This record gives sequence, structure tokens and C-alpha cells, in this order.
Amino acid sequence: MEHISTVARLSWTCRHTWQRASGNTLWCLIGCSIGDWGTILYFQLTGTVWPTLSIMLLAMVNGILTSIALETIVLARQMAIGRALRTAIGMSLISMLAMETAMNLVDIVLTAVPYSRCGYCRSCWEPVLSRLCPTITGD
Repeated sequence: MEHISTVARLSWTCRHTWQRASGNTLWCLIGCSIGDWGTILYFQLTGTVWPTLSIMLLAMVNGILTSIALETIVLARQMAIGRALRTAIGMSLISMLAMETAMNLVDIVLTAVPYSRCGYCRSCWEPVLSRLCPTITGD
């Protein structure tokens, strides 16, 4: 019953609430980007050959973990560390998974990663890439 009364007190026009939500979202995006792009950069710089799906899943896990870590650090300034960690995990795990999936799919399509490892993928992605980014495929 407490949840219902909390929702009833929520004001969708409260400027302070929107500013805080925007700031929290920014920290989440920064954390996810650090983990995700850091993983992708590692594989590109080291030349380690892994299946694209495995890299994508590892990047998602690293993105989520760095996001939770960064949000926990930010929230720890406002509350106890244990509560900050629980809050960081609980407040946006589903949206982080959705965002990480979307971000990695865009990475795959725009950077042509799938066909950099095998010719089979090139035939699948070539029509899509030639329409989206003619400079990638040489059209």
C-alpha cells in the first residue's frame, strides 16, 4: 500500500525530479559506454579473435557492471554504500539490458564487425550495409 501512496505523491511536472532523473540517466549511460566501448576497444587493439556474439555479450556484461559501479559511487554520496549498491542494481537493470542490446546491434551494423571475421557474414550484411553506409562496402 505504501507504493501506491508514493506514486500518488509523484509530480510529473517537478523540475527537480526531472533534473535528478536526467543526471542519473547520464551516469548510467556513461558507465555503460565505458564498459561496452572499453571491451570492444580491447578486442580491436589486441587482435584477439572471438565470435562477434561472444564479444557483444561480454561487452554487455562489462557495460552493465561499470554502470552499476559508477552509479553506486554517485549514490554513495547520498546514502550508505550497501543501499547505494542495491539502488543502483534495482533502479534500471532492465533498461540497461535493453540499451546494451540496442547499442551492440548498432555497433554490429554500422561497423561491419560481423564480416570482418568470416566471408559468410559478409554476404548476409552486404545489402544492408551498402544502403546504410556506402563508404564501408565501397559502393
